[in-house]
Amino acid sequence: MYKRMNLVAFGFLLLLMGCTTTAPVVEVWQPWTRIINSEGIIPLGSTFYLNVKGTTEPLVGEDDLLNHELYNVITSRLERRGFRVDSTDYDYKILLKYNTTSIIKRSSVFSNSSENYWGYSSSRNVGFLVAQAISIASANVTESVQVTRDELRFLHSISLELFNLQNELIWIGESNWDSNNIDIITDSLPAIQIILTDLPKSEQHIPIVRKLKSTHIKNYYRTKLERRWLVGPALPFRITFDEYLTSGVGKSWHYFGFKDLDIFPLCVDLIQTSEYVLPIGKKDFTDPFDSNLWGTVKLGGQYKTQPQGEPINIIIVLVGAKSGYFVDKCSVVTDDEYQLFKSQLDQWEQFLKNYYDFYR
Repeated sequence: MYKRMNLVAFGFLLLLMGCTTTAPVVEVWQPWTRIINSEGIIPLGSTFYLNVKGTTEPLVGEDDLLNHELYNVITSRLERRGFRVDSTDYDYKILLKYNTTSIIKRSSVFSNSSENYWGYSSSRNVGFLVAQAISIASANVTESVQVTRDELRFLHSISLELFNLQNELIWIGESNWDSNNIDIITDSLPAIQIILTDLPKSEQHIPIVRKLKSTHIKNYYRTKLERRWLVGPALPFRITFDEYLTSGVGKSWHYFGFKDLDIFPLCVDLIQTSEYVLPIGKKDFTDPFDSNLWGTVKLGGQYKTQPQGEPINIIIVLVGAKSGYFVDKCSVVTDDEYQLFKSQLDQWEQFLKNYYDFYR
C-alpha cells in the first residue's frame, strides 16, 4: 500500500504573502521531484545491488563511462547514509534510470528570479518539506519583469527504484528538470540528494572531504564559487559565497572572515548535503513559515579530511538578502560549540516532526 502525503496546505502559504521580511524572496532552483514509498523503512546498514542504465539522446556515443560515473555518485551517497553497495551479497536491489533529450523551449524568464522546479513529494524528511514550502511561497511575493525567448534546452530525467529480493517495487524516487547544460552528472547532484533524503541516515558515518592546498585557495574560489549560486535540500533559498551577488558590492576572495580558508570544500559540501538547518532569525520558532525566522540560518556538520584523521566540527552562518543567502561565516568550532548547535538543531528537528504529524 502506497501513501502520498500532501506537501503543505495552501492556506499556510498565505501566511508568507505580503510580509515584510529579512529573508530572501527569490525562489531557489530545484529539480521537480516525486517520491512514493511503501509503509516500510529501509533499515540502516542494508546492502544494495546497484544497476545503472539510461540514454543521452542528443549524443551518439556509448554511455558506459557515464553509467560508471553515476554508479560511483550513487554509491558514495548511499555509503554516506550508512548503507553498503555490493554485487554479490545484498538485501535490496536499486535501479538508477536516466534519460537526456534536447528540446527547443519557449521560456518565460523573470529578471529577478531563478527558475523553480519544486515538485510535490511524500518525503519523510520534514527538514526538506518545510524548505520546499517556504520556497514555493516566495514565488508568490516576488515582483518580476517577464521576458519570453526560444532556446535550446536539455530535459534530464532520473529515477531510483528500490526492489526487495522478490523483485517487488517498494520505493521510488523520480526527478526531472530542464537545463542549458547537457551534462546530467553536474545537474543531477541536487536531484539525487533530495531523493535520498527519504532514506534513513546514520549519524555515525563521518564523510571525508579533502582540504585545499594553501597555494590553490584563490584558484578554487575563482573556479568554483565566484559569481555562483548553490542550493541545498533543506534550504528554501539559494546560497552564494560571493557577496557581489547579494549586495552588488564586489570584494576579493580573501575578504572572508574565515580563519581556515582551506576548508572551502567542506563548507560547500555541508551546504549541498545538509538535510536539516537551524533558522535563527527569531528566538521563537513556533511558526516554521514565519519569513522572519529564515532571515539567518545555521548549518553544522562533522568531517574528516583523511581516512584516519580526527573529526572536525564545521558551522556555517548564512545571512539573508533579497536575492539569496550569503555565507557570512564558515568556521571550525570546538566540540562544546558544536554540541550546543546540535542540541538546538535536535529541538528544531523534533518540532518539525511534531508539526507534520497530522494524524492520530
